[in-house]
Amino acid sequence: MRTLNKWFSEYGKSHQNTMNQKIHWVCVPVIYLTIVAMIWQWHAVSAYGLLVVTTLYYLFLSRPIGCGMLLFNAVVVWLTFFSQKIMGDAFMSIMLLLFVLAWIGQFVGHKIEGVKPSFFDDLQFLLIGPAWVLSHLYDRFKLNY
Repeated sequence: MRTLNKWFSEYGKSHQNTMNQKIHWVCVPVIYLTIVAMIWQWHAVSAYGLLVVTTLYYLFLSRPIGCGMLLFNAVVVWLTFFSQKIMGDAFMSIMLLLFVLAWIGQFVGHKIEGVKPSFFDDLQFLLIGPAWVLSHLYDRFKLNY
């Protein structure tokens, strides 16, 4: 079982370029949000289930990262709930558009970087991306993870 630092080290190998990092800091949370939002639209209980499972995964890797992701998940639920109310019938279309644009951004970032995305080697990196973004916030505020 890889430690969080080992995951981040491997993930970081394909995220050295500053522009690619900035793209990921925006696109990874957007992708996460839109996935939850689209599942929520389909079945809210399923979205909550996904959030519980991912939070447990992050808590298993690191309590501080898991707690940060729990807080992020609360924000995601709040944004999903209120954006659904505001957007009405356009909600799913807007979430799908944001999802596609964020993935395009990710691939542009990797084109700039000159390396393939990490998840091509291991699908678990799809879950490491949000924690990696959060770890940069922790680093900025000198918090341990």
